[in-house]
Amino acid sequence: MKKLDLSSQGLTSLDAHLTKLKGITTLLLCKNKLRRLFDKAPEKPIETVKALDLRDNVLDDVPYTVLEIQGSMPNVLDLKLNLYDEDHVDFIMKNMPQLQFLNGLAVERDDEEEEEEEFYKDDEGVIVLAESPEKVGKGEEYEFQGP
Repeated sequence: MKKLDLSSQGLTSLDAHLTKLKGITTLLLCKNKLRRLFDKAPEKPIETVKALDLRDNVLDDVPYTVLEIQGSMPNVLDLKLNLYDEDHVDFIMKNMPQLQFLNGLAVERDDEEEEEEEFYKDDEGVIVLAESPEKVGKGEEYEFQGP
């Protein structure tokens, strides 16, 4: 396991350090001035990075950073970054399916994807829950009478 600690270096981008990242499995970038990881995306993904620490940076946009990580370091299994919004956690979980640890906590995922309920109005204007036929037993009705 090769670790590169670039913490507290005043970095604003990783562009100048791309050559140092070859073969690195753990990349520590905390306490820098990173607004984003790269000014220009790397030509090839850095596939060896498995652990990435971005805490205490000034990231402009967490969702953008997550997509940037996924595009440039697609094998990150352990991610640490400051999160201030529950939506950001949801975004990370959705866009980083390989992630196993987030901020030191094991990632727990549902085995089955959550199914969204769909409603529609039938011919009589009644709002009905659309279910697949194999889920609806004989004689069961799923209706909601609106006000």
